[in-house]
Amino acid sequence: MVEYVDDQGCMHELQDQRTGRSGPRVGSPAPVIYLPGTPGTARIDIARRGLWRIVPSLAFGCLFASLALWELVRR
Repeated sequence: MVEYVDDQGCMHELQDQRTGRSGPRVGSPAPVIYLPGTPGTARIDIARRGLWRIVPSLAFGCLFASLALWELVRR
């Protein structure tokens, strides 16, 4: 359950239907996004958090691909 204040200053509660470890921890702040003027479309924004989980894998993949290309060019 997340409480947030919309752009009009009204307090709302949001119960996110997703479960699992990808959500924010209990008691921690959670970014909420919604369409302007329609707070009923609110959802917890976990996309940014998920992006930082894949960055190390992408970096390793790019490094590996670069080394493979370097070997091909060098020969």
